[in-house]
Amino acid sequence: KLERYDEALIYCDKIIEMDPKNKWSYKDKINFLYELKRYDEALLYCDKIIEIYPRDELWYYKKIEILYKLDRYE
Repeated sequence: KLERYDEALIYCDKIIEMDPKNKWSYKDKINFLYELKRYDEALLYCDKIIEIYPRDELWYYKKIEILYKLDRYE
């Protein structure tokens, strides 16, 4: 299995640039950042997508998962 997350992030950025409300590109970007252990950056994108889709609970669950990984329970 090839793990080309850095390359995939570039494509996510391109899609987000073309369509800033494309929630699936944000989801992928957050997941790739998570796999790369770039948790703080993943949290920033969680916050961005929560601003766009505040009623979509998926993003809150992902944010909780990342905060848990960072041992930030408060």
